[in-house]
Amino acid sequence: MTFLNLLLLIVIILLILISGFLSGSETAITAISKARIISKIKKGNQKAKYVKMIIDDKDSIISSLLLSNNLVNILASSLATAFFYDLFGLTGIFYATLLMTFLLVIFAEVLPKTYSINKPTRTALIIAPIIYYLNKMLLPFVFFINKTVNIIIRKKDQKDLTISDEQSEEELQGVIDLYKTSNPDSEHEKEMLQSILKLNDTIVEEVFTHRKNIYSIDINLDLDEIIKKINLSKFTRIP
Repeated sequence: MTFLNLLLLIVIILLILISGFLSGSETAITAISKARIISKIKKGNQKAKYVKMIIDDKDSIISSLLLSNNLVNILASSLATAFFYDLFGLTGIFYATLLMTFLLVIFAEVLPKTYSINKPTRTALIIAPIIYYLNKMLLPFVFFINKTVNIIIRKKDQKDLTISDEQSEEELQGVIDLYKTSNPDSEHEKEMLQSILKLNDTIVEEVFTHRKNIYSIDINLDLDEIIKKINLSKFTRIP
């Protein structure tokens, strides 16, 4: 193996690692909870601010990551082809295709994405500053890509991508349904949250207490009698 071949091998390995980093970053950014990041910002986490800026500009960030990842994968595959061709001739192209497919799928896709989907917050906090500045460097290219996409996908079609209030409510309902903790009161808390979503569909007749069923005290009674009634009552507020 010549020095050039050794150098090619090192570069290929580095490119595979970079590809894994970019793939994991993409997954972390799409899986991260914005509410959790805002909470960390309030606690003074500086890296969380980068994550927040990335989330707010997600379309541009995803374009940057896809552009970078495709360039890295193409370059890695091309170098691998050159490496194996130098060693095995035309047969080396076949070897390069098989090996790079395996390496890219395992180490540049499945492993980093699996890790990121399981630990999105931790991953996002680590990669956020790097991805933020990478996006800044690729901004002219990303701008061109986004403009091209907008020409293909007309603005009138964009309304289909907008989440309606009904869809938002359904998503929130789904989150509440999944809510579960070790706290024994979690079921009660879940019911309370679900009832909030139903407020718009609730009519006064369903929740109000009729006047004849209200426990009240006549203001004209003697003070001692009023105190006695208060002490005997189970309510904290009495009209």
